[in-house]
Amino acid sequence: MSKQRPMSWLSTGADKPPRERLSVPTIVEAAYAVLDRDGFDKLSMRAVAAELGVAVSSLYAHVANKDALMHQMWVRSFLDSYIPEPTEDREEWTERLRLWARSTRAGLRSHRDLARVSMGQTPFSDESLPLLERTMAFFRSGGLPEELVMGAGDFMSTFIEGFVYEEQVWEERMNSVSPSERQAMVDEVREYFERLDPELYPNMSRLGPVVMRNMLNDDRFDRAIEIFIQGLLAQANRG
Repeated sequence: MSKQRPMSWLSTGADKPPRERLSVPTIVEAAYAVLDRDGFDKLSMRAVAAELGVAVSSLYAHVANKDALMHQMWVRSFLDSYIPEPTEDREEWTERLRLWARSTRAGLRSHRDLARVSMGQTPFSDESLPLLERTMAFFRSGGLPEELVMGAGDFMSTFIEGFVYEEQVWEERMNSVSPSERQAMVDEVREYFERLDPELYPNMSRLGPVVMRNMLNDDRFDRAIEIFIQGLLAQANRG
């Protein structure tokens, strides 16, 4: 005999599906949902609790505070990141570093404001130390001097975080206007430089024809990373 379902107003709620048990991964997943929808400035323990449908106090058994939550969000992104295998082949090492830089940028762009979450984080935890060891192995295989084996990763991540943060700021700004308004802004900047007095600004006045030429972020990023790579290679050659 099948069990008769009680009237809804008499139900004890025992027949409802159980709520998913809280854990660090489920809290981090909810935090990413808040981040993607509302942005970094609206990310809070209270907002994450509301996303999960629980009291904010229940989160503290798993993450101590907002800083700890952001660190766990960063740890997840770091664990998901691509880190190349070491190689002593200089040409292959260079290509792997390019791929790594592009992959890191793509990872930070995969969530709204993830670059802001990533800024100021350190990889000195049980979860992230194995990946940090792999980054050191890669940079050492490129023949870098010891002081750059650690520094190179720091320099690269600092640049990429700043680049992604700024490009997302500009993307949000540009997405708020129409294509014709965006083009008008580009034209205005170009004309501004072209109108500069060459006697007062002999260098800037020459930039009018090129100032807005290479505005694609992919091109800007690749050019900057190439400069970074060539600098590392120069240091390796000195050693």
